[in-house]
Amino acid sequence: MRQFSAFRFLTPLPANLVKLYQDGVIRSAQDGDVAAIFGVGFPPFTGGPKFRYVDRIGVSKYVDELNRLADKHGARFSPAPLLVDMAKQGKKFHQ
Repeated sequence: MRQFSAFRFLTPLPANLVKLYQDGVIRSAQDGDVAAIFGVGFPPFTGGPKFRYVDRIGVSKYVDELNRLADKHGARFSPAPLLVDMAKQGKKFHQ
C-alpha cells in the first residue's frame, strides 16, 4: 500500500495557481486566494490555500519540496519559473 502524503496531495494546487499567475490569467495573489475561498470553498480563516500557504512555509522551502517531488513523481511537480526566481530573491507573494 502506498503511503498517503498530504503535502504531495496539496502541493499541485498552489503550484498550478502560480503558473496561472505567472501567465497573467490571474492578476494578483489576492485574487487567487479569494477565488480559492469563494470558488472552491476553501476555509477562509486560512487566508487562502495558494499564495498564503506558499508564503507561510517559505518560497524557498516550497521550491525545494517541489523539486524533490518532481524528481520522485515526475515533471507535474516542477516549480514555475516565477517561484524559482522568487526563492532566489527571497520574495513573498504577500508583504
